Order: sequence, then structure tokens, then C-alpha cells
Amino acid sequence: VDAGAGSGDLAYRGEDPADYVRSYEKRSNRDENDYSDIVELCRAFDTGATPDAQFEDEMLRLIDVYEWAYFFAIQDFLTNIDGGIQTNNGEDYFLYRVPYESTRPDAGLWLILPWDLEETFTDANTGLFITDVATVRRFLRHPAFAPLYLASLKDLRAGIASRQEMRPRY
Repeated sequence: VDAGAGSGDLAYRGEDPADYVRSYEKRSNRDENDYSDIVELCRAFDTGATPDAQFEDEMLRLIDVYEWAYFFAIQDFLTNIDGGIQTNNGEDYFLYRVPYESTRPDAGLWLILPWDLEETFTDANTGLFITDVATVRRFLRHPAFAPLYLASLKDLRAGIASRQEMRPRY
């Protein structure tokens, strides 16, 4: 699924799939024209539809929480300030749901994939938790998932984003 034109912010817009078609372009399974999976995902991020007591379980059921936390950690490390799901709107990313019949350990879960990364390393003072997208902030600040995000940042800092690794690349 391609989240396009700044509107794929994972906000719940009700149960009518037609309300999601303009914001989420299906790149696979187009013939099915079934947006119930997107509706389900957006509903899970909504505070009214998914109370805090159920949020952790819904996220674990629907998304690869480790991959999502790493995605946002990398975006922050890159200081990707381009308008996108990582900053202030719902664009510049893809969603992919691993098929249920896959032998992968993340079978049936949504992955979030980067797109449009040309505005990176532009402001070293940007900081962390930079997103203004309510759905993403809910995920990143939730007590169960904030540690995953912070651990991802720590992993980046100790590995590919360490001075030892980055200095030769400059």
C-alpha cells in the first residue's frame, strides 16, 4: 500500500472503505479492491476505537512492532525532515502486510517501509520523537513501544551510526 499525498496518516475514518481509497493506493491485490485491512489497521491506532488498555495487544496483533520502532529510529537518526509519516503528515512510506501463509516469523503483520529519503541529514539539532502525526506519537510514546524505539536508537548508535562507522563515510 502506498500512502500518498500526505493523507495516509493512519487516522481512522470510519468503517466505509471508500473513505480510505484516496489516501492509500493498493499496489498489490488491486483487483480485490478490499480496504478492510487498512480500515482495521487505522481503527487499531484510533484512541476512540481502541482504548489504551487494548492498544498494546492490537499493535502486537497487527504490526511488527520491532520493525516499526526501528523504522522511526532510523528516520530520526537520518533527521529525515521531509513531510511524511515520520514528521507531520501521512506520506513517504509504504505499508506491506506479510501474507498469512508465509513461513516468515512476521506472517500476517504489517511492515512499514521507507520511501522518498532525499531530505536527510539536514538538521543535526532536530532531536527525537519528532513526529506530529497523532497515530505515530501514540505508538512511539506507549510504555510498551517507547523502549523499543529507544533500544533501536541505541543499536544504531552502537552499530551503523557509530562514529567509527560514520566517519569514513563522510
